[in-house]
Amino acid sequence: MPNETKPGPIGTAVDSSVYFTLFEGTGDSIFLMRGEQFVNCNPATLQMFGCTREQIIGQPPYRYSPEFQPDGQPSQDKALEKIGAAFEGRTQHFEWLHCRYDGTTFDAEVTLNVVEIAGEPHLLATVRDTSERKRAEAELALSRRTLMERNDSLRRINSLSTRLHGALEIEEILAITLEALRGLTPTPQVVICLQEMDGRGLQVAASEGAGEALPLGPASPLAQALHALALAEQRIYVSADFASLEDRSTANANADVDANANASTALPAAALVEAGVRAGVVIPLLYRDVPLGSIGLLYDAPRSFGDIELESFVAIGNTVASALASARHVDGLEYLAHHDSLTGLPNRMFLHREFERMLAARGESNTGGALLLLDLDRFKEINDTLGHHVGDLLLQQVGPRLQEVLAGETAMLCRLGGDEFALLLPNAGDPALARAIAQRLLDALRRPFLVDSMQLLVDASIGIAFHPGDGEDSNSLLRTADVAMYEAKRKGGGVAIYDRSLDQNSPERLSMIADLNEGIRLRQLCLHYQPKLDLKRGRQVGFEALVRWNHPRLGLLMPDSFLAQAELSETIHPLTDLILEMAVIQLRAWRDAGLSSSISVNLSARNLMDDRCLLTIRRLLQQYRIEAGALEVEITETALMHEPELVAERLDRIAALGVGICIDDYGTGYSSLGYLHRLPIHALKIDRLFVTDMRNGEHDAIIVRSTIALAHSLGLIVVAEGVEDGETLEMLVGMGCDQVQGYHLSMPLPPEQLAMFESTA
Repeated sequence: MPNETKPGPIGTAVDSSVYFTLFEGTGDSIFLMRGEQFVNCNPATLQMFGCTREQIIGQPPYRYSPEFQPDGQPSQDKALEKIGAAFEGRTQHFEWLHCRYDGTTFDAEVTLNVVEIAGEPHLLATVRDTSERKRAEAELALSRRTLMERNDSLRRINSLSTRLHGALEIEEILAITLEALRGLTPTPQVVICLQEMDGRGLQVAASEGAGEALPLGPASPLAQALHALALAEQRIYVSADFASLEDRSTANANADVDANANASTALPAAALVEAGVRAGVVIPLLYRDVPLGSIGLLYDAPRSFGDIELESFVAIGNTVASALASARHVDGLEYLAHHDSLTGLPNRMFLHREFERMLAARGESNTGGALLLLDLDRFKEINDTLGHHVGDLLLQQVGPRLQEVLAGETAMLCRLGGDEFALLLPNAGDPALARAIAQRLLDALRRPFLVDSMQLLVDASIGIAFHPGDGEDSNSLLRTADVAMYEAKRKGGGVAIYDRSLDQNSPERLSMIADLNEGIRLRQLCLHYQPKLDLKRGRQVGFEALVRWNHPRLGLLMPDSFLAQAELSETIHPLTDLILEMAVIQLRAWRDAGLSSSISVNLSARNLMDDRCLLTIRRLLQQYRIEAGALEVEITETALMHEPELVAERLDRIAALGVGICIDDYGTGYSSLGYLHRLPIHALKIDRLFVTDMRNGEHDAIIVRSTIALAHSLGLIVVAEGVEDGETLEMLVGMGCDQVQGYHLSMPLPPEQLAMFESTA
């Protein structure tokens, strides 16, 4: 059956499905008018206007409009004008302010077209709600204005800072400042007051602008009132209307408004109103909390101040104060050059100078001293989470806290920058004394700090270097103390004394690394294997591969002689590659001999962070046709805490190969079994320190027993290393430990002796 047709525009007919799509299915409001009344509408109209069909049919169009349009025209007159034009055949497209049935208004675009239905002319009106678009356009316009205001503010401040740079005469600074303030809109009356050098008197140093300029010279009561507003709390003071006493002082544009005008602000406000001043901003000129003066920007009518404007005023005050300090305190520049502006402590330059003085004073009787380098742990987290403002406030408290500890000591505390402090102890050549002082500093820092109504807990790492053994000048001593400090950080914090073996740039270490690289190239390294015993089955279940170095001059070297140095350099990567290759080759030899033992290889944190390590494991397993389960990697607990999210991702990729993962030295780090349970590990190895001390201390035995029970509850295999005697072995059996290794069972053996061990296990 052919589709039903509906009357369409003049001379046309519209298919019913098209009619439904256009009239019933659209999201725009569409209604029909005959004469000046609504005769039909679509569902979208009812939803847009919040009414029923009965409430709209028969109504004139201006029923759903406010009395007046935004241009001031009466809605009824304007609607009839548009309707008349449309009925004359001229399509009308215009913006309109509509109102819903409940009286709320919304912006819309309206299109009017004349159509013929059943031989009679009708008006087809399409209404599109543009409220959201208008709102977005308004927000965009506001963002653009804000950006332009901020750019203008930055340009003004940068220009002022550039021009003030190097200006050492007060008159020049005042002239530059007045010129910059002339560009403000609206133009204020400017009053610049300067504190006299003794801090007692106050002078009006400059005055000009829209109002009557104040006389220069000793400050009048009005100038004193202005200055009092700024210096009452040493923060910028803002009043939109002095007469209303709704004054506020704010440290920055985002601070809370203080709407309670007390007596100290009410009296100056009254004096200003009497002088014809209605609104204003008073900017304190402070340098290192020392008042140098103030800048008053005064207006003869009430006005509000925007955040960007206030930020600009604060920046202007800081810039001018800095220039004034340089000009007025030429004699104090020496002090400023050698002290930290945030904490007031001596800085790095002062440290170098005092070190040279210390050496000169001692002359030939130089008995040595110590330099301590202290770095706050996780200080970046405080800055990132709480803001640099809180970090600065914390640093300002750290100095006095440390100085309390040093009372009575011959010592000089400096801030080198950031969260790094240095302590020169000219009489602490004894390592025990230097370490004791360092520990007292750490204990003091571990007491909570109250910062901005928050309690913050702080820890630190301290490196110690001694003169002249670790460095003959201040630069070399700072470098060696820095090496020690990073060693303390690597161990999780605390105190570390400089050791040349840990120094990446010591001659001995550089020589050792060069020899080791050559040894790797010539394959001078070999693996010894220490067996692991399954206590339940009473048989060997695998071996840990331990590297040895057949040094051409020094003989067979244990890993303690070179592994730490390798981990501090890129040499750790080719060394680990060689160890993995030798272990997989040994697995292939055992498989060819019909043996099924597995091998575990130790990986460092640097190996774990290197994508090449994963590729090497995959390549070797494929090349030598070894099942992945035959290889296990051991990761120290400390390495797990180095970028935990990235470590977890790398472990997942290793586990995906089918390689087993065991946590080594468990108990020496700060991880929890709950955290380990989220990682793809199958075993953990209790650190030898807890195992070897079990017989002598119940505390260690409790730790081992609890660790075994908790690990079993998480489905993990527990390995105890460092089993040196039968009594320890029996205790571990009683605790339910799964596997053990240690010299009581077997020392690490070269591969040719392992067959004998397997046959006698």
